[in-house]
Amino acid sequence: GTQLAVLEGHSVPLTGITVTPLYQGIATADAKGCIRLWETQTYRCYGMLEAHTQSITAIRQVMGGRYIATSSLDGALRLWDTSTGDERASLLVRSKITSLDCAEDGSSFLVGCANGDVLVLKLMGRDVTLS
Repeated sequence: GTQLAVLEGHSVPLTGITVTPLYQGIATADAKGCIRLWETQTYRCYGMLEAHTQSITAIRQVMGGRYIATSSLDGALRLWDTSTGDERASLLVRSKITSLDCAEDGSSFLVGCANGDVLVLKLMGRDVTLS
């Protein structure tokens, strides 16, 4: 294979990567709680999202990449609009979140917690209701 590009910008280890096919982008997450959005044509960073206060443990694309969901050791599950970078919804749980998965349509989220619990969640927020 051939290396096409190097995406530089994170200063700490990466903890997750996902492709957002709807907007032809890439989203990366790091151990400081920062998310970067990248164009796949130019590999230019077009956005930086910061709300998590601890390491991001998972990042997933939702609804074909219209949104990305992130989980963190800070106990927060957040939903981001990939076209604007706006946070659309968030939910704080009582434990550090160690893993995340979700239905492609965003109807439900599975969150693995440091205390051993698996939570099944429905997330609703500003300008978006995923159901």
